Amino acid sequence: MSSGQTQDFFSTQFLSPNRFRFDYLSPHPHKDLQFATTYHMVAYDGVDAFTYMRPFNGSTIVTREKSLSAALASMAGISRCAIYSVATMLLDRIEGPSFLDLESLRFDSDITLGDIVCYQLVGTRDSIQFGIAIDKHSLMIRRVSMMDQEFESHELRFGIIANQAINDSIFRPPFEETRGLKGPG
Repeated sequence: MSSGQTQDFFSTQFLSPNRFRFDYLSPHPHKDLQFATTYHMVAYDGVDAFTYMRPFNGSTIVTREKSLSAALASMAGISRCAIYSVATMLLDRIEGPSFLDLESLRFDSDITLGDIVCYQLVGTRDSIQFGIAIDKHSLMIRRVSMMDQEFESHELRFGIIANQAINDSIFRPPFEETRGLKGPG
C-alpha cells in the first residue's frame, strides 16, 4: 500500500446562506519546482459563479461559469475533491461526492492530532474507507483519511479560523487573492 504524502493549501470563506469562496494553491508536482504555484479560486455570490486562475508567472483568468456546479467541477481534480467535501457541508443542493453518502457510518475511538482531541467517524463509499476526525472543542473537521487496498491518504486541516466578519464583496469580481495563503517553502 502506498501512502499519499501531499500538502494542500486552501482557504474557504462562507457567508450564510449561500455565498461561498474557495481559494486553492496548486504547487508544481515536481519537488524542486514546488515554489511555482498556481492560484485557483471559485467564488459564488448567491447568483453567479466565477472561477479565477493565476498561473505562476502568468496572467490572471476570470471566468463567469454557467452554474455553481460547473465552477466546482472545474476545480474538483485540482483540489483532489476537497472543494466538494467543503461545499457539500456548507451549501444546499450541491452535486458531487459528499460525506453524507458514506455507508455504515459509525463512531470509532477518539484520536489526537497534535494537541487536538478528535471524535473519529468511519464509513465507506465505493469500497473506499473514510475516516473523519472532528475536533471535540470546535467541531471543525481536522483530518479526512481515505484508504483502499492499494492507497492511503490523509488530508490534515489546521489553521482554521471561524466566525470572522466577511465583506460581501469578496464573492464577486474584481477579486483579491486571499492574504496569508502560502504554498510550500
